[in-house]
Amino acid sequence: MNQILSVSNDTKKKSKGGRADIKSVSKFFAISIILFGIFIISSASYSMYKNTVQQEKILSKPVITVISKTQSNILLRVNHTEKIQKVLYHWNNEQDIEIEGNNRNYIEQDLEVPVGKNVLYVKAIDIYGQEIEYENTYELEGNIDIRFEQSEENSANIKIILESSDTIAYMTYRWDDEEEKRVDINDTTKEETIEPPKGLHTLTVSAVDENNNTVTKTQQVKGVIKPKVEVTADGENFNMVATDEEGLKELRFIQNGKGYKISIEGKEFSYSFPLVEGENKLEVIVINTSGAEETVRVMFNK
Repeated sequence: MNQILSVSNDTKKKSKGGRADIKSVSKFFAISIILFGIFIISSASYSMYKNTVQQEKILSKPVITVISKTQSNILLRVNHTEKIQKVLYHWNNEQDIEIEGNNRNYIEQDLEVPVGKNVLYVKAIDIYGQEIEYENTYELEGNIDIRFEQSEENSANIKIILESSDTIAYMTYRWDDEEEKRVDINDTTKEETIEPPKGLHTLTVSAVDENNNTVTKTQQVKGVIKPKVEVTADGENFNMVATDEEGLKELRFIQNGKGYKISIEGKEFSYSFPLVEGENKLEVIVINTSGAEETVRVMFNK
């Protein structure tokens, strides 16, 4: 009987010890899982933070600042948190001037403002290829006034008008990037009529006075070809045939002081009108869709 009781007590002790071991193991695994979860969350958070920082680095762009030092001088500044690859700038339609970054975070350049109304273009690019652009118009008055007007004699031509308080030594003009043409002046005023090439082109005019002060003006000009018109007579009528490469807009004619106007379309137009007895003085004007015109004056007898 005593032996049976002894065995029963040992079994109870072992049973209690087994439960304790299982509880300890469960706690260990629970703590391990919690620690592993904290590690995973921490790693993911750090990775997200790192990616965000890298993305901010990549997406950040240079900063361009332009400060007016004097009326004719400005200071161009470019700064960035990253290294600057290069800075490009130019006035109007001129060629780009490049400033190498040389692994700098800050670039500074003095610029002279040209006389007249001019547009400054700036582009800054960092080593990651991120870029930013700047554009602004600067106007500096000079002692030479340059104006462009349509010629009265031929609306397809451009008249360059120069006026100055000082003697203008000479002027130059060019279309786009073609070679400059020089016109000597030696006067305070000058009018020069030129024929623009067909299509849209950039006209650049520079005038230099006796004190070597230079004024430059640039403007886009659309050159057009004048329409053509032929006037003939067959004894009873005078016949007008007008043509144009782009399109016709209007035909006007004056017969012995009496005027007529016809709105037209297309690239070719023909029209006949009776001659009067005796002398017929005719003036025929054809206008195309670009505003260029051609005039023909003839006289017929009936």
